[in-house]
Amino acid sequence: MRLAEFSDIDRTVAIIREATDWLAGRGIGWIRSFPGATPQRVVDGKVWLATIDGQAEPIATVALMTDADPEWWADDERDALFVHGLAVRRSAGGLGVGSALLEFASDQAARRSIPWVRLDCSKSNVELQEYYRRQGFTHRRTVDLPYRNSGALFQRAARPSDAVQALDDLGDRYSVSLDSTTGQA
Repeated sequence: MRLAEFSDIDRTVAIIREATDWLAGRGIGWIRSFPGATPQRVVDGKVWLATIDGQAEPIATVALMTDADPEWWADDERDALFVHGLAVRRSAGGLGVGSALLEFASDQAARRSIPWVRLDCSKSNVELQEYYRRQGFTHRRTVDLPYRNSGALFQRAARPSDAVQALDDLGDRYSVSLDSTTGQA
């Protein structure tokens, strides 16, 4: 895992575009207007990129933010690290990369003394909602705003992870180990 830099905007957008197109092909809407907030999130230092075994080309991305979306989260729910734009290239599907990104988010929240990891996902994507449940997330509620595809809200308690190791003193590079038999971090 490494913090995305300005020069990574096109790479990051390409990963999200691939995921958006794949979901659209399955009849699932994700991003309202492409590329959405991704470029600004990269500039703001909120986006992480994942590679496998040190390969140069990123295979996944996630934005980790402390800013709560006011349409989803109440004032008393802002004590969280919010996961946005989690996307994995199809070539890395099934390898446990999504699990590693969520484990990384949980570890990052714990390192920052933030008690929760929260996310929203598509109201209609039952498969994705079940995936988050398998990753230890609990469904808080579903908010139905007709102009937004998302609205299923999930959370999990932050916790440090032995699978996540800092690779530098700056905190912008990490290693996340996956169990090769389960694909879990």
